[in-house]
Amino acid sequence: CNFKSFCGPVVIGPFAEGMTAVVGPNGSGKSCLVEGLCFALGLELGYMRARALCSLVHRGRQAGDGGRMDSLARKAVCYSAACFTARSGSQSTERLTLQRRVLDGKRSEIRAQLCSCRQPEKGKLPWPCSTCRACILNREQLRSLLLQRIHADINRPERFLVQQSACTAIVQRGPLELLAFLEEHAGTVELRTE
Repeated sequence: CNFKSFCGPVVIGPFAEGMTAVVGPNGSGKSCLVEGLCFALGLELGYMRARALCSLVHRGRQAGDGGRMDSLARKAVCYSAACFTARSGSQSTERLTLQRRVLDGKRSEIRAQLCSCRQPEKGKLPWPCSTCRACILNREQLRSLLLQRIHADINRPERFLVQQSACTAIVQRGPLELLAFLEEHAGTVELRTE
């Protein structure tokens, strides 16, 4: 909601299990989608091509404003949410929903909710479930929760996220370099016996 080039609520997904590639023509919102996910996961601003939190807030540019953020844009609600389902076999057991909001353009807040009581209606935002408790987390609490629930380490985002800028460098690697890259990012390098 009001995140970068997205104005108002935007629901994208659900994505299939496993690997997801985001493709499309220039200007279609690929980077903004990935950056919204990075933001919800609590990643640093460098993963979102931003120098300050206030630059993540959508601000419909006015002619002649030079792209400056006015006081109305500073007060806009800007958040990104991501929802993950922890599965046990083929049963959906628990849904983890994260929401990170920009507060006053200078700081952010991360809320998390674990819910097993219901699934959101198709096309509806998964946040919040009115019966399950949500809590505000600091970055270490978020990291611990993500490691436990979806096996993603936000201190090592390159293990679960390959951004467009890295794709060219990856495909230009030789076979052994590519294998080493994949093993490092999949976390399997420790299993190698030479």
